[in-house]
This record gives sequence, structure tokens and C-alpha cells, in this order.
Amino acid sequence: DDVMESRVRQFHEAVLLGRTPKAFKEMVHFQKFIHKNQEYDFTERERSKLFGVVEAYFSMFDRDSKDTGGDANERSSRGLIEDCLKVPVFNTKQKKTMLKWLDELQKKEGGAPVPSGAAPSSSLSTKKKKNPYYDEDEDEGDYGDYDDDEQT
Repeated sequence: DDVMESRVRQFHEAVLLGRTPKAFKEMVHFQKFIHKNQEYDFTERERSKLFGVVEAYFSMFDRDSKDTGGDANERSSRGLIEDCLKVPVFNTKQKKTMLKWLDELQKKEGGAPVPSGAAPSSSLSTKKKKNPYYDEDEDEGDYGDYDDDEQT
């Protein structure tokens, strides 16, 4: 589809311009594009370009940003990366790379939550939920009258 190919090319060319005043807005727009078109069957070439765009935003906002206060610290590609991991657009190798980037961000932030200026991310929790049918406090190693020594 020529329309989709040209949109991918547009995003790719926009990110190559570097950190312009509109770069963060473009990244949020790209994030919405990925989410909206997650069911589209991108060609391998398009997929590669989309991955390149994600990588460029990661480098632009997280890897290359200097801690100068203000803008550099408030804007992050974390939301974009998290959303890209949730959609079937990217292949396993690309997603593994994105997981490494998230790990890098986590270490950089020292486990801090995502800054408020970060791109909006879907709030899917990865925390393990507590089983409401199992009371951990009740099962503190108390196994009734069972004793290993009695089995002689």
C-alpha cells in the first residue's frame, strides 16, 4: 500500500532532522500511528524503518540528552518503547532490543517512575497480581500435625 509506505517514509525522514522543537510532538504522533495501525501488515522494509524511528527517538530523548534540567529530563521515549512492545508490528529481535533500552532507562532513572512529561503510555501493569483465593499469611509453614520424624 503506497499510502502506508509514504507515511512510514515521512516519520523516518522527520526523525532524521534531529532534535527540532517539534521532535517530541512528532514522537507522540508516531506513537499514535503505531497504535492505530498495529494490525496492518507492514513489509519487512517498513518494519525496519519504523524500528529505526523508535531507535532514533530513544537516542534523541534518552541516550544523547544531557542532564541540563528542564526539557531534557522531562521528555523520554519510554512511553513509545513500552507501547511498541505491546503491538505486533515489531519482530522478536527488535522487541528484545527495545527491552534492553527499557532496562537502560530503568538503570539511568534508578528505578524512578516515568517523568510526567513522558509520552503517554497505556497503563498495563506488569506486576504480578495477588491471588484473592490464596491467603499467604495463613500459609506460614504450618502443615498441621504432619511431622517427618513420625514416619518410622
